[in-house]
Amino acid sequence: MASVFRTSSPPNKPNSLLSNRLFLPLILTTVIIILISPLAFQPFSTFVRRAPSLSTIRYDKPLCHVIGNPDTEDVWQENSQTVCRFDQLCLSRPSRPLVLDTTPSHCQLSNPLYHPLSAQRLPTNFSNCEQLAHKMVVCALGPGLIRENPSCPTVRPMDDYSEQSTWLPGVSIVVPEYPYPKNIYHFANVVAQIAHVADHLATLLPDQNVSTLNLVMHGAENKQQWQSSLFELTLRRRIKSKYPNTKVHYMSESKEHLCMKNAIVMGRRGHVNVWPFANSTFVPTDGYSIPADAVRFKRAVFDEVGIKCELPSGASGKSCLPPKRVGYARRSSGSMRSFPDQDEKWFVSMLEEECTRAGFELKSFMTKAEQPLEDQVRTFAEVGLVVGIHGANLVNSLFMRPFSGLLEVFPTEAVNRCYYAGSNSGLRYFAHESSTRASAEESGCPENNRCREQLRHRKVKLGAQDDRNTIQAYVREGIEHIEKLHARFGEGVEVRLDEDSGFYRIVG
Repeated sequence: MASVFRTSSPPNKPNSLLSNRLFLPLILTTVIIILISPLAFQPFSTFVRRAPSLSTIRYDKPLCHVIGNPDTEDVWQENSQTVCRFDQLCLSRPSRPLVLDTTPSHCQLSNPLYHPLSAQRLPTNFSNCEQLAHKMVVCALGPGLIRENPSCPTVRPMDDYSEQSTWLPGVSIVVPEYPYPKNIYHFANVVAQIAHVADHLATLLPDQNVSTLNLVMHGAENKQQWQSSLFELTLRRRIKSKYPNTKVHYMSESKEHLCMKNAIVMGRRGHVNVWPFANSTFVPTDGYSIPADAVRFKRAVFDEVGIKCELPSGASGKSCLPPKRVGYARRSSGSMRSFPDQDEKWFVSMLEEECTRAGFELKSFMTKAEQPLEDQVRTFAEVGLVVGIHGANLVNSLFMRPFSGLLEVFPTEAVNRCYYAGSNSGLRYFAHESSTRASAEESGCPENNRCREQLRHRKVKLGAQDDRNTIQAYVREGIEHIEKLHARFGEGVEVRLDEDSGFYRIVG
């Protein structure tokens, strides 16, 4: 039986606005704004990971914050994030020893997105903030970044160590080395959340006037085109626009230790498929809410690329409307995770039929990593509803206009929530899992290929009538969503910021 995920409510739950808000706990609880859980969080580095070696670090007076609800029992959930401040911190190259100095830590209330931590409200299995800081943040700087049992650094005193090192002036954000730098989805998460930390420095460092900001990458520079373009764009439009004197340091290129004061260290994250934009409530999928963090991200990207789209910036405002255009995001011809020929023909014919009925334009495209980022941004920003098979090409849904739509089709028994609501970027979301499993032979799996063991790399069959009916109904519902927005808001969607959740929500 196919597993169908409705747009605005979880499976088997009523499809209502209330259920949307209470929907699918994005259960954020501890583990910072950025970075990885082994199996998926891609790093900022392109270099091949070295064999584990003993690592040590030095730090002083950690101060911890958690995005999400620290009352939940499981600290490993979607979007769980922790970030800690250290008054003093010394680092060295990833392949050499690192040393930290532990001192008593404490926790404080920041703002709705940085929840308070106290002895009474620490996540399960943590008796104090120092313990939380060590496991969730310090351990992210160890050699083997493993989600549940990381190789944590050895702690040593700082006294006779820091005098040999170079001290960075100003304030620093330390980004651990995360795995999978080639995966654009995981890289986008890291970039977006670095920007989020930079946006909240006044909260994280209320006693500091930031004149110089250092981004200390505990790895190597990622020079792949899509990744480097996104990082440079975010650095220029989001971070340097606020802190002009921002410098990037790659520890893999450093010949000596780097020490810093007032360092914000980003820690381990709670789930392989964590979303890039922070909020402190459940993720709605009805297409009527968007995290303020996602709005800031889209504004920076649209301004850089030259896309005209009004976006809110204060307590209320207007957002540009999604275009009356459907985009079919095709996968490359060599991909095994694709529709069989007959199902592909039906899928395209169905899209043509629905677009003709509604007077929408249909646009078919295929994006590749070697294409300029600007072209990929424009491609996705110019459509109001994107449909396609689950895969890395859908990471570009981050660049769609607010309140647009996304329909994602999964192979049998291979549902993955990376692009849920457009990776929590404010999209109307539909998902469908094929009811019929494709065999390894039908998928053309070579001998010893991963698709023989992993169903997510198989063909996506849509021969069953129930599959086709459901997918066509979703396409029609996505188109109707856009039509209703245009009918109701002729000159832009009116929104208001809900400070408790961090979402802009459509008024009325």
